[in-house]
Amino acid sequence: MKKLLSIVVMMFSIVGVRPLFAQTAKSVSFRISNIPNKQGKVLLATANGKHYGMAEASDSVVTICLNEFPLGKQAIYVFHDANGNFKMDMSDDKLPIEFCAVQNVQITEDGQTFEIKLVDVRKKHANNNQPIIINEMKEKEFTEQDSLELITQMIQQSKRNMKVGNGNILLCYGYPAVILSVVVYFLVHTTGNSVWAALWFLMFTPSLWIAFRKKKDVSVITHMDKAINSTWRILGQLFFLTVIGLALFGYLAGKCNFGLMLPLSLLYAGIGVAITGIISDFKLMVYSPLVAFAISIYMLASMVTGKEVSDWWNLLFGVSFLVMMIIPGHSLNRKMLTSC
Repeated sequence: MKKLLSIVVMMFSIVGVRPLFAQTAKSVSFRISNIPNKQGKVLLATANGKHYGMAEASDSVVTICLNEFPLGKQAIYVFHDANGNFKMDMSDDKLPIEFCAVQNVQITEDGQTFEIKLVDVRKKHANNNQPIIINEMKEKEFTEQDSLELITQMIQQSKRNMKVGNGNILLCYGYPAVILSVVVYFLVHTTGNSVWAALWFLMFTPSLWIAFRKKKDVSVITHMDKAINSTWRILGQLFFLTVIGLALFGYLAGKCNFGLMLPLSLLYAGIGVAITGIISDFKLMVYSPLVAFAISIYMLASMVTGKEVSDWWNLLFGVSFLVMMIIPGHSLNRKMLTSC
């Protein structure tokens, strides 16, 4: 028995215990330098194509972060896609035209940062100092099919990244909006006090949970994710600036009317959903905000003609979110379950 135990211990000491479990680093950063200009994007991918990232070539140095990256040795391919065609452009003599790099990295722990410097292969070759990168990049040449697959993967990844738990971002905002519309309508209608409309600010509470879940679950942040996040961040800032502007104007005028926030919020949210649908190539999200636009125009036209803000506008607000967020949200979930 002792002999058997000693053999088992020796086997574990040779093989190691860690490979028995899925080993990943929560976050690995790649600092890409020597980017020749601010055009296009910087694309990064592992040799097996399972992990990839993209960043705008906004400076001579950019950082691409990948989450849930497997431990061990990985070959990293990077190139500056200056013309945005998602493929490595080659010269007549089959040398990379765009700055690129191939580097082997050893992932041993979470939070590592690797420096990767892009090089001009043609210049290196002209100086009779041809590096190994030329042959490696030839093997890793991005064909038209590879480019289409990369674009498709990023669109699908962006759609998957919108999922939060058993739902997605659309449902996380859609259902609270519908519930609040009924609650606010009931309270305002029965009490006659419009101060209950302040409950609409509770709509922003899901954003904290979404931020926590996305930080925990999302494995890859694509360029499309960044575009979508930037869109909603700008619209959120516009919303708060509108609130501050109305409050300031109301203070100076001696009368504050926040009823204008209902149609304006519908316009902001509708624009955000439509842009998200365009980026993620999801037509239902592109056209569903038309209902919100129509209702918001009706509200604005009513206010311009001197009509008072009606209690049932709160219900119309909920209907808008039902059409442009809840219905597309469930449709998106079904599509993602089918694709998975």
